[in-house]
Amino acid sequence: MALYVVAKQGLSTALADGPLTVEQLAAATGTNADVLRRIVRALAPLGVFRTEDGLVEVTDLGATLADGQPGSVRDLGLFWWKPTTRPSVNSCTRP
Repeated sequence: MALYVVAKQGLSTALADGPLTVEQLAAATGTNADVLRRIVRALAPLGVFRTEDGLVEVTDLGATLADGQPGSVRDLGLFWWKPTTRPSVNSCTRP
């Protein structure tokens, strides 16, 4: 779900021109800074973001979720990660 938020809210797109603070990124994307900080903290160890000196930077992996970037899989991710697109656990199990 965190990757869906990155793609949907345009976090990687907003970071394409360079690193920003969490507060700047939140303002640029219309997101809540506290929630955004948690998402960045969760995805940084996975290589989506890099953080240093209070700045958030998108990595090459994270850039694949940016709109308009070569090799972007943002639209595919939005389709597959959208909560209503994925089959529910109940639909995959027998009654």
